Amino acid sequence: MGTSVSFGDYSPGVLPVTIIVRTAYFAKKKTEDVFEETTEEYTVVAGDNLSKIADNYEGVSYQEIMEENGLTSTVISIGDTLTITGRKKTGEKTSFEKIKNGNVGDEVYIVAEHFGIVNSIQVTLKEQEALLTDGGALSVLQGENEITTIELCEPEEENLKGTHRYAKIKLRPKDDETLEEWREKLGEKEIMGYTDGQRSIPPESYDRMITKEGWEPEYGDAKKSFLSIEVEAQGEGEITYGGTDKSNVFLNKEGEWFELSNHKKAPWMVYAEQEYATYKGINENTTPLKERIKDHYHKSTTLGKSHYGKKSEWTHKVSWCASFVNWCFEQTKDFKETNISGNGSYNSLAFDWTPSNWENGEKCEPFYGAVITLKYSHTAFIVGKNSKANKYVFLGGNQGGKNAGEQQIRYGTVTIGQEKSISKPKNYTVSEKEKELQEMNVNADGSMETTR
Repeated sequence: MGTSVSFGDYSPGVLPVTIIVRTAYFAKKKTEDVFEETTEEYTVVAGDNLSKIADNYEGVSYQEIMEENGLTSTVISIGDTLTITGRKKTGEKTSFEKIKNGNVGDEVYIVAEHFGIVNSIQVTLKEQEALLTDGGALSVLQGENEITTIELCEPEEENLKGTHRYAKIKLRPKDDETLEEWREKLGEKEIMGYTDGQRSIPPESYDRMITKEGWEPEYGDAKKSFLSIEVEAQGEGEITYGGTDKSNVFLNKEGEWFELSNHKKAPWMVYAEQEYATYKGINENTTPLKERIKDHYHKSTTLGKSHYGKKSEWTHKVSWCASFVNWCFEQTKDFKETNISGNGSYNSLAFDWTPSNWENGEKCEPFYGAVITLKYSHTAFIVGKNSKANKYVFLGGNQGGKNAGEQQIRYGTVTIGQEKSISKPKNYTVSEKEKELQEMNVNADGSMETTR
């Protein structure tokens, strides 16, 4: 959501001399519950444990109950009185969060923020260099219609009225054949130069060569389309724009272009898959996995790092599902240190990866790579589904052992709807393609016993 800016006071109903279109951007829409805190006393009854009690309260973890009540262990007794601060929903608030990239087929919002009363705002999307267009406006899908001129609507949300206009679109053409052409163009890798095995030369030097035999292309990343937003507003007054050089074009400068690509996979999943391929079938108490757990997975976490090299060092005997998840994120460029908030154990325990404890994380729909956290204090990555069994399939560490020491990096399952949470980094935009979970013939439910 954009930062609010004050342009001075004016009386309701009085038109300002100037209408200002402050900014325009791509965004995802967020509707957040508004809560007020409630504090109550809870008396422990037979069969209770801290995790079970926490599940009865919105946004409360067992770690928070321990901290609030000064507990140093999870042991509680029947009749104990616990003070629990929970939350009660009082309403909803809508906002927009700017995004800098997206994938073909994604559903996104185009948002314009303005000061003053406008009659209409229309926008078009333009490429920095023609790749998917002939140099004109990019076609997108709105509902069932393919359009190039996007009409931004007055919001229904009270907190956005008079300052925002927006439209929901899909970043794709209507025709499936054209869609595949887009995907192919964005799937091509850019030629960065040429090599004969010993020397490298730039493309322009290669083009001037008479004899090209023996030279092979060197490829870079897949191509992207870089988009800007051109705005046309109508209103009862002079209209000025806050775009580049005070123009009506937004995002058209270095570091601000919206990147449209055909990205297929959450980057942290590359590492999760590599670890699975490398250590598949190896028990946690066996070399080389036990060293991997101690020296890499645990060491990547806040608590694991603090114990490393000491008598209290975390080994494979300490539950490592959260450490595996954190390590995968730590290997990426854009999501390194995604979970370093000050909520106690940070990134070291399973429930640290729920939206209420993961400061830079948020609740989301299931997709390939989403972090799934289970009620028996386990966390992993969603990789597919088993529709016949009505289950999510997940990939994670510290799974599947009937006895201590037998846990592995492997697949597991949970009945859909029985998970504690599904979440992702706030700054990761999920493509529609990623939401299409593949069918997997896996049926391997876990429990507290199979994870330790």
